Amino acid sequence: MTNENTQRGDEDRFSGEKTPMPRGILDLILPLLILALGVGLVLYYIIWPAAGYMTSDCTDSLRWAEATYKSGQLVSDNFYYAAILPFGGNLLFLPFVALFGYSMAAQISGLAVFALLFAAALYYLATGVGLNRYCSAGLVAVFMLIMSSSAKLREIMWEHVFYYNLGLLFFCFGFGLACRILREGGFVYETGKRRASDWARLAVFVVFVVLAATDGLQTLICLTLPLVCGIFAERLFDAGERIASKKNLMTLVVLASVIVASTIGLALLGVISRGVSAGYADAYSTYSAMSSWVDNFLSFPINWFSLLGVSVSAGDPLVSLESIYNMVGIFGGLILLAAPVVLLCRYNKITNPAVKILLVGHFAVSAFILFAVTFGKLGGADWRLTPMLGTSVILSFVTAVELIKQKKVAARAGALLLAALIVMAAVPAIKIAGMSSDYGRENSWHVAAGELEARGLEYGYANFWWAELITMLSGGEVQVANIAAGQPKPLPYKYQVPKDSFDDKDTDRYFLLLTESENAAMSAWLSAQCYAGKIVEEFTIESEPYNLRGYVGRQLYVYVFSENIF
Repeated sequence: MTNENTQRGDEDRFSGEKTPMPRGILDLILPLLILALGVGLVLYYIIWPAAGYMTSDCTDSLRWAEATYKSGQLVSDNFYYAAILPFGGNLLFLPFVALFGYSMAAQISGLAVFALLFAAALYYLATGVGLNRYCSAGLVAVFMLIMSSSAKLREIMWEHVFYYNLGLLFFCFGFGLACRILREGGFVYETGKRRASDWARLAVFVVFVVLAATDGLQTLICLTLPLVCGIFAERLFDAGERIASKKNLMTLVVLASVIVASTIGLALLGVISRGVSAGYADAYSTYSAMSSWVDNFLSFPINWFSLLGVSVSAGDPLVSLESIYNMVGIFGGLILLAAPVVLLCRYNKITNPAVKILLVGHFAVSAFILFAVTFGKLGGADWRLTPMLGTSVILSFVTAVELIKQKKVAARAGALLLAALIVMAAVPAIKIAGMSSDYGRENSWHVAAGELEARGLEYGYANFWWAELITMLSGGEVQVANIAAGQPKPLPYKYQVPKDSFDDKDTDRYFLLLTESENAAMSAWLSAQCYAGKIVEEFTIESEPYNLRGYVGRQLYVYVFSENIF
């Protein structure tokens, strides 16, 4: 810090500009209107159009909640898990599973609550770093809309609760809490100002970090390591204060709390999971081949822009509405990468230590994500960049506010940056507002769920991309277990299903649902089953064309067997 920074830090290190009490009705209403714009559009998307966009990937948290509800165990030993997140969406969805069962009603209810929690955590972070009510509300609205820029990003953020959006939620709440604890040098240093609420806040922080750490390495990347890096770096580069100063005692307490609490949480994960494995998480927690590292790194720009909704093919016109949307995504993506760097270059001019902690935290998240994308097995998909994109949006908004506080050129640059972020948020806002509330109700999954239920078929098999979603859409009335993809005959796929899914049920009618390509691949096996008299009925389901994960067509083939095929 400079001398000016140090003097100000002696008075109120982390208070920033404290938010005044509302001076009138407008000071209360306008921030609420800003919040309502961003949060309202996201809630509209979740409650209505999202059901037409969801895939079987979106059912994970609901499945885990159902497994917990039926087994009475936080991590059920009667379920094949993709990932183990004891402190995650499963807890959020649990009461809705109890109310509505394994259904779309439970899914939408849980997602709506998650979106509200996310907005609250983000607002809590914003006020924690000193933003006023207007700026805090603006950050929430801009963030939630920019993080809805593409179909894939909306899926990751608002259609299920998994590592990526859960990690960002932890980031917001954890940093918001830490910044409040460290205000004014911390209550350990300001002995005359200690209150019971200070100790309670520290206790909540420790418990929160323990619980977050039970979700494993992936969420530690979004919380523990960024917190440690941010808090430590802010003190390390404060030239006006000795490292051994008494004023750093609170920093030491918080750092020790984070490290110890995270260690306890990781240890508890082993106890809670009781040896239950998680196929998806385990597969992506390893290195990739060295020969792929360059390609992984070079895929970053394409993945970054596609996550923001940019979709361009050779020959696309430069002058069109879609081109304008793409340009906003391209220039916006560059701005999101550059803005935090601008703030980093002005590090010594930042007067609010909380902003410094947040800034370093962002670069820590970015570094860990880029490392995993380049050297691990995360480089093949754009959605793995979601945590980095989220912190980039937060820091870009904070950068705009910090620049606007300055004089002349810096303030003008900040205003332009803020305007650019608002334009970026406007594009998904327009797209969501224009979505039909019953979007996708005629797609393959909705039509198949309705047809199977109407025919009284209760148990059957399909590939993962149809099985899980049909089960949820039917409210559990049609229970479909997964079969392996690309096989000449059905084979169990033990992923995201109860372990007894392939056992005999109290019925003499089991169905097998196949896509067009699967039907062709299994033709020889199907002929043999028909010749043996095991197939008692067959029919097709026609819907809007489907194109998902290599499955292309518009017809589904359903074969009804007189006995279990396994």
